[in-house]
Amino acid sequence: MPSYSCSCLPITFGLVAVTVAILIGYVIQLSAIPSDIHIQIDTSGTASKSTLLLGKTTATLTPEQIRDYHRDGVVFVPNLLSEEEAAQLKDAANYASSRLFDVFGFFGKSLYKTVMFDLWRTSSEIASLSLQALPQVAAQLMTSSETDLDLDKNDDDGDDEKPAITTATRPRPNTASIRLLRDAFFAYQPPGEACGWHVDDAGFWPAVQDTSGPTFWIALDPLSVEEGGGLTVLNRTLFQQTEPLDVTEESCRQAIAAATCDMVEKSPLCHAKMEAAKIQMDMRPGDAIIWDRYTFHRGVAGTDLLPDDVIKQRYSVRYMPKESRAFGAVHASVEQLAPFNSPYYPQVWPKLLDSEMEALEHGLDSDITLMSAISFQSKRMMKAAMETLFPRRAIKGDSVTPQ
Repeated sequence: MPSYSCSCLPITFGLVAVTVAILIGYVIQLSAIPSDIHIQIDTSGTASKSTLLLGKTTATLTPEQIRDYHRDGVVFVPNLLSEEEAAQLKDAANYASSRLFDVFGFFGKSLYKTVMFDLWRTSSEIASLSLQALPQVAAQLMTSSETDLDLDKNDDDGDDEKPAITTATRPRPNTASIRLLRDAFFAYQPPGEACGWHVDDAGFWPAVQDTSGPTFWIALDPLSVEEGGGLTVLNRTLFQQTEPLDVTEESCRQAIAAATCDMVEKSPLCHAKMEAAKIQMDMRPGDAIIWDRYTFHRGVAGTDLLPDDVIKQRYSVRYMPKESRAFGAVHASVEQLAPFNSPYYPQVWPKLLDSEMEALEHGLDSDITLMSAISFQSKRMMKAAMETLFPRRAIKGDSVTPQ
């Protein structure tokens, strides 16, 4: 029998070596913080002069808005930022994102033209907004007492047979401290697709499942329902009241446990019920939607009325109670399942901490590195493969909460 020789091993070794070198190069590039960054936050409560408008933004939610958030899991807040403030935020986000490595762009596939995380760590303007102004609004949602909210009172229409259903997490005592978890900047351009009904996974909300908090989603460009390119969010009270009643939020979360954006394919019934209980509205720059961590939402693809050369941008930021513990794509300064005691997730209420602000002065690197993204996607692919091979066998462990 003839024998064959193969030189595959040296070729394979060479390819591996080249791949590793490329990855190391990208990781170094990704971790590099521009040397000219200088972030100065006045911890006395007054925004520094370099932050212009955004740190001075103040907004007081009405009792009705706070009650809606805790009852329905979502509230629309028009004019959270002024038009001028929204323009400043948009300029700052575009400038900051242009100087950082685009992890998702490296993979060559994304639902958005641009997706960037942790911009507050490299921009004075964004840091001022996310560390000083917005936490004052988050505190109104996270520290209200149940007696003040009167969540379980009947609707004002006099129908005593259908009391309001409290679906969101009960508010915490008014002594709670709040930390910033993650921000994100998105730029959508048609004909891009959109992520289906989901709640943030461990990439967007990298914390264990026993705590919640608000997500602020701020429009930076005009958005219309007719043109698309924006967002729609679930009204959780309406969802619970909609048939079939045995289709629950928990069953819908489980349906997409390994496929965050694929609700249409994984559970057409969940998708249909959520479509019947959604809220969507036209938005101007500075308008905001605020929702609870476990409130379903989905992106809205552009319609034929939205020109292909138009880009729609938005900024989002997430806040958590101080007792939250890490689970997912977090910075190396925080161990998995440990509290977020790190300047990378700073305390923002009731006050900023001097030591954490000193660490921020020359910028901080991002959590979402190239290697962490590869690891996260590999774990999700392995979980999906196991569920395909063993569909009747439960996989133990703290699963990634679909976002």
